[in-house]
Amino acid sequence: MYDEELLGSEEKGNRRDTRDLIFAQCRQRQQQDLITDIFLLVAVVMRDRCGRIQKHGDVLWDTLMRKKNIQIFCFSCFGLICNICIASILWYNGTSIDQGNGIFLYRDTLTSQIDTSRYYALILLQIALSSSTITCCVLLYQRALMYTQEKRHRWANVDMLEYTKVMLSDNDAAKEESSETLMSSYSLIHSGHRYRLLLEVCLHIIHPIIWLNEPDTQVLYRVLQMAIFIRLYFVANLAFLLSEAYQSRLEILEKNVELHSTGSGITLGLALKMFYFSYPVIFTTILMVGSLAVMGFVMFLAERNEQPLNVSFGSLENAYWFSFVTFTTVGYGDLVPRSLFGRIVAVIIGSSGILITTILSGVIINLAAAGREQRFVSEYLERAQAADQCRDSAARVIQAAFRYYRLRSGDLMMPWLRRKGHKSNFLYERMTKFRRDRWRFTKSISTSSDPVIDAKLNFVKTDVLLAVTKLENHEKTVTATIDNIHQRANDILSILDNM
Repeated sequence: MYDEELLGSEEKGNRRDTRDLIFAQCRQRQQQDLITDIFLLVAVVMRDRCGRIQKHGDVLWDTLMRKKNIQIFCFSCFGLICNICIASILWYNGTSIDQGNGIFLYRDTLTSQIDTSRYYALILLQIALSSSTITCCVLLYQRALMYTQEKRHRWANVDMLEYTKVMLSDNDAAKEESSETLMSSYSLIHSGHRYRLLLEVCLHIIHPIIWLNEPDTQVLYRVLQMAIFIRLYFVANLAFLLSEAYQSRLEILEKNVELHSTGSGITLGLALKMFYFSYPVIFTTILMVGSLAVMGFVMFLAERNEQPLNVSFGSLENAYWFSFVTFTTVGYGDLVPRSLFGRIVAVIIGSSGILITTILSGVIINLAAAGREQRFVSEYLERAQAADQCRDSAARVIQAAFRYYRLRSGDLMMPWLRRKGHKSNFLYERMTKFRRDRWRFTKSISTSSDPVIDAKLNFVKTDVLLAVTKLENHEKTVTATIDNIHQRANDILSILDNM
């Protein structure tokens, strides 16, 4: 009775703590989101609590990290689009045709004659580009803080939900102790992650400013226009975070003792390999189209205002055509880069084309090769055909032997059987064909075209032989034990008879 009352009081205490925690979360959400409706406030808090209960802490944290990385990727791509629009407007605004000579004239400066609408469009695009750059830097810093928070909870061995409960409670001593333990476990400033943060911020903060597009700083502006494409490194990181292997890494490491014991994990290379083997055509197509899109625009920026003006790269279409021809290692020679940087880009395009074309060839060969099921069907058909030919050859040997016997005895007159020489004998030919068909049939049932299956069959044979050997040894042991028991039983019976 006392135990039941004690359990009831503990359950009431837990309910009271849960209620106080919900009220504290309601007050916090009310202060953050300014929610005045009490029913809406309780619904928001309960939905958050149910989500935390249903999902594992690490899975929920991974979801938050993926959302943050997706936000960074979207703002980075938005900045790239703004940069492409600015370059296109400046190019088509500064390009004109000399009617007398029929050649292109180009002035790639902001002070060149420009329409008011285009000028305001350039200003708006520049503001959007700079804003997206600043937003990316802020999001990178927020992601670094989230990474630091995750490391602190992991190194201090503190559950996030329990820590939240302590911080929302009224116990100041517990709050201070938990906060001190968590803050001292891991520091972003003294960790190696700070170098990654600084590097990513530097890579994202690089972006062109249209007011640098003047004769004195035009080279710097062109370099910044092409350097902004370094942001595309984030595609591989985002693909890794969205891959099925990374999302299931906790389950994989938990169920695979060898990986867990050796400290192995799901890396970027492993995730890309798994995606390549799962979707080879999609992977190769994305890699090819992405490389052509980036390299074509970079070639357009590198060659468009080379002095004297390179008319061949006067449009994006020609630049993309040159990238495609160089990528496929065809090289018609109709478009030739003249600047040093354009030639370096052409070398990179050609090298990438050789690499990706090799991967595409492997994909095509892999798709054209027979699968495991197709090999099974082919082996079955080959085995059946060999068995039919072997039976047919055996029947023809019997038929030829019978006719030859009747010919020798004079019962059958067939001049076409009277051939000279041993090897021209009709019966000998039938017997030779039967031996050849029998060897083919024996080969079809003894081996497989799949080396893996052959190795497994060899292992099975070895295991069977070992099992037979052990069974014989056990049989001998059991027989000797039975003989020993019989001997002792006879000795006991003889002793009893003597008594």
